[in-house]
Amino acid sequence: MRFSRSVLLTFLLLSSLGGLSACKKNLQLLPAGPFVPRSTYQPPLLYTINNQVWAIDVLTGEKTLFMDGTTIPFYLSWSPDYSRLAYHDADPDTYLGPIRVRDRVTGATITLPGVLASYYGIRWSQDGRRLVALQYADGGTDGDLYLYDFSTGLGRTVTMAGTEEYDPDISPDGNRVAFFSSDGYTSGTLWVMGFDGSGMTDITPSDTWISEISWLHDGRLLFQGDSSADSEIQIMNPDGTGLVSVSNNPGSGDYVCYPSPDHRRVVFASERAAAFHAYVANMDGSGLHQVTNFEDTSWMPYYVWSPDGKWLAFRKVDTMDGTYDIWRVDVETGASVQLTDDSTFEREICWGTL
Repeated sequence: MRFSRSVLLTFLLLSSLGGLSACKKNLQLLPAGPFVPRSTYQPPLLYTINNQVWAIDVLTGEKTLFMDGTTIPFYLSWSPDYSRLAYHDADPDTYLGPIRVRDRVTGATITLPGVLASYYGIRWSQDGRRLVALQYADGGTDGDLYLYDFSTGLGRTVTMAGTEEYDPDISPDGNRVAFFSSDGYTSGTLWVMGFDGSGMTDITPSDTWISEISWLHDGRLLFQGDSSADSEIQIMNPDGTGLVSVSNNPGSGDYVCYPSPDHRRVVFASERAAAFHAYVANMDGSGLHQVTNFEDTSWMPYYVWSPDGKWLAFRKVDTMDGTYDIWRVDVETGASVQLTDDSTFEREICWGTL
């Protein structure tokens, strides 16, 4: 069974309501200042309800309105220093709109250049100077890559004819992009290219369908690798060498993988216990342990880490009214706490960075 983030993104997009505001005509470039360590600010857990973004204190449950408007904020993504929040602004009817970037302190918002499109999976370079996203310019199924450089104010779209691109991420030095490309349900290949779109290279291991890509701080690539036998969480060098399994579970299914903020651990979903649960392991596969233990499976295997790596947050279906509520779980003890309990649809969550 192939179960990837692209499926989850499609579900989230089609489940939302909201409005659209016009793109700003004048683009103001953000300063390309030095990289600031993430620990200088610890952001709250954010979640969206229609056209609003709310912040919630995970210890007290207190909720604060973080952002409000007439548009739908999709795919929230913090810059590595937590100074800026990028998101896709979507029309409720067409799901088309720009990427906007909001300054956390001043609230000032800029609109990135480019066509109105559906944007998914926004990821930042580690120095916060570049950004990459998946772009559906026609609102359809032909996904391309959108790349933006804050230091120059230039954006570009990279297209591979006849295929759809997913899960782009930027290398630690900011100069390369990794992504997987698919022609449907027959193949999923892992590619690396320059940030300018040059030097595209297929580094896919044999007999493997690739998805869920993250470029780790040590320069290696973390991804979900599906073969004809099973699905595992794997790590490989960007030249295609050094392939190793992190989940170490031949014959079963391990899906979706998200590195901790310090990139020392990974959380993934596994059905090794006859139902989907969250598991956490060190990047070398040691320290593997089950984190969630719900009796039902009415939850989405999409997780966000707290900035300090102590907790995970995720959405779970309220079986009474069919809406989603947000939970947090202690990574070490597995103790879980429900954070929201109302009749609204908590569509998306954002906490630490990838």
